Amino acid sequence: MILTAAVSSALLPPAFLVLYGRKPSQRMFRIPSCSPILSIALLTFYWERTNHSNGLMADRWSTPSSCSITGTGFALTAWPIGVERGWISRNQARDITLRTLRFFEQLPQGEQRSGTAGYRGFYYHFIDMETGVRLRNWDWELSTIDTTWLQMGMAFAQGWFDQEDEKEKEIRALVQRLLDRTEWDWMQANSKGGKASRWAGPRERLH
Repeated sequence: MILTAAVSSALLPPAFLVLYGRKPSQRMFRIPSCSPILSIALLTFYWERTNHSNGLMADRWSTPSSCSITGTGFALTAWPIGVERGWISRNQARDITLRTLRFFEQLPQGEQRSGTAGYRGFYYHFIDMETGVRLRNWDWELSTIDTTWLQMGMAFAQGWFDQEDEKEKEIRALVQRLLDRTEWDWMQANSKGGKASRWAGPRERLH
């Protein structure tokens, strides 16, 4: 996960600015320098392990059916890096980003223990690579941490795709809707010590 460390140190500040209403400058989007061989290998890993039909990123090489929403957020930052370094086209990065955002917007959310991807704008830590819903028979928590990593990638995409064509405008609008529907006030009121205090019974967990 060397790429994620590099992305975190260099790209998270502007993403946070987007989340909190400040438009980052282009200077803030400078891509960290890294070994070209290592960089292309890491981008290739993300490109090969992502489901290109919906944009979901596998948690690891050995678990191709399990999507990490954190990994998906990192992938959303990897695509612009690939464009900046000339390894993929802007259109390729735009299209896979758009497919990812459209997919997350239509995923079902609700109080049910199965058949949903999340609740009140948050997502489960691990979801199915094909359907996007919570993995069956896995007690994965509704995760503030991993939802935030996912949304940081979304926010970075919102800032980086700044052209006025219809697809890039749609990226920015989709991200805003996905960020706006996350009910942080509900999360603060219903979590205590990592466990849900007033939501969906004692078997559910917040994190």
